[in-house]
Formats: sequence, C-alpha cells, structure tokens
Amino acid sequence: MKFEPLNIVLKNGKSVTIREASVDDAEELISVVKEYIEDSEYIPYTKGEFNPTLEFEKEWIQMLNNEKNSLLLLAIHNDKIIGNISVNGSQRNMAAHTACIGIGLLREWRNQGVGSIFFNSVIEWAKKNFQLEILWLETYTTNKEGITLYKKYGFVEDGIQKNFIKISDNEYADNLMMSLNLK
Repeated sequence: MKFEPLNIVLKNGKSVTIREASVDDAEELISVVKEYIEDSEYIPYTKGEFNPTLEFEKEWIQMLNNEKNSLLLLAIHNDKIIGNISVNGSQRNMAAHTACIGIGLLREWRNQGVGSIFFNSVIEWAKKNFQLEILWLETYTTNKEGITLYKKYGFVEDGIQKNFIKISDNEYADNLMMSLNLK
C-alpha cells in the first residue's frame, strides 16, 4: 500500500474517505468518470467519447498501483465513489521524475474541499517518493476555480497552447500547462 487512507469531514459536514483505488473499483469508477465528464466543461471529451472497457480500466488501475511514481486515489462517501485523482508517472527513463495529475469530481461534491484534500494528499505523497521531482497538469485557461486551486498548492503557469482544444466548429479553448517543483 502506497497511501494510508484518510477520513475527513468536509465543509458540508459529510464524511469522506480518501483511499487508493483497487481493480475492484473499476466498474464503478468508469460510471463516475462518465458522469463527471458529461457534467464538466473543462475535461476535453465529447459526449460519449469516454468509453473504456472494464478490462482496460482494471489494467490502468493495476498499472498505477504497480508503478512507484504513480498513484490513483478515490474519494468515497457512503461506500460510493464521488471523485478521483491520478498521478500518472512517466515510465520513460528521462522523464520518470515527472508525473501528470488528473482530477475529477461529481458536481455535487465540487467546492466542498475534496479537491484540496486530493491535492494535499498527492503532493505529500509525491514529496516522499524518491523518484518524483515535478508534478504537472493541464487545464483550460477559462477554468478559474481550478487554476486558483492549483496555484494554492504551488503550481505555476508554464505556458499556454492557443486554440489547443476545439470545442465546436468555431469555438476553441487555450490549454494552460502548470507544474509544481517538489525539490
């Protein structure tokens, strides 16, 4: 086990457990991710595009669990997954000191402190990881709440890719790259 589970009481008074994912979570995780993707304007998937097989999801979870520079945490309330954060460590030798963060929460759990708990947890874990030196992420430049959260935890803006996300035939979004140096 790479991460000791946490039990937290949120701003709304509800209890949430943060724990590592297991392959047994794969089916429910797919369902939750589909739901929050459909309900988010900042995750670059079109409707119905996220459709992994159960076998693929199990393999992805197992890979993150097996790799020393990777981690997948779930937020659980009343035995149901409400969100997740992944730390996807690069498996290339020259980039193995880096990991990309991805996060998602069901709408009703946003702005309740879960994102802060997730970021605090993965940053503290990463600081203890002998291999990791840089955490990075990408988001839309219009994701003001997300950018505020990332900056709160020390992430800095590295660059913007103009018109990187094509939302519709005539609408684009800029992609913001951010990183946190752990050293």
